[in-house]
Amino acid sequence: MEWLKKVFKAKEQAAPPPPHQKAAADRPTATRVKSAPPQKPTAARVKPSEGTKTRPKPETQVADPKDAKAYLARALLRKERGKLDEALADLTRTIQMNPKIAQAYFLRAAIRQTRGQFDEAIADYTKAVELKPDYSEAYSGRGVLREGKGDAAGAKADYSKSIEIEVRAALAREYPDYKPEA
Repeated sequence: MEWLKKVFKAKEQAAPPPPHQKAAADRPTATRVKSAPPQKPTAARVKPSEGTKTRPKPETQVADPKDAKAYLARALLRKERGKLDEALADLTRTIQMNPKIAQAYFLRAAIRQTRGQFDEAIADYTKAVELKPDYSEAYSGRGVLREGKGDAAGAKADYSKSIEIEVRAALAREYPDYKPEA
């Protein structure tokens, strides 16, 4: 019987351990990444000394104060961030500087519409349509307001014009040789 114990003992020693019980030396080790050296405090953490200027927030300063499109861009940013008063002021400034930008009227109308200033919004949508006759979103926005005011005929005309513009644009994209009827 002794010889049998020696055989089984030899087999147990020779057999590798199951995969889930690998020895620590057999396990792969993670490589260590050197950590970055400590950084100096940034300008946000350090108070500027007297006489130095701090960098303004990106939305507070216009790239070119004489460029109406810069005010329009800032108005879009402010509108997205929910700062409607400031966006409305920028849009009004844009219109004062360049009254031929239809998008400024459209955006101002949308803000006025959310505030319940429906008559002013209709006037802005109308001006946007005058400047850009194929502005389907302006027709649609004006149609919504006209419908809300009880002007069913005006709303229907605006919706029809908006749909017509969108259909023509889709046909022109799909069929490059498409020529709309006069």
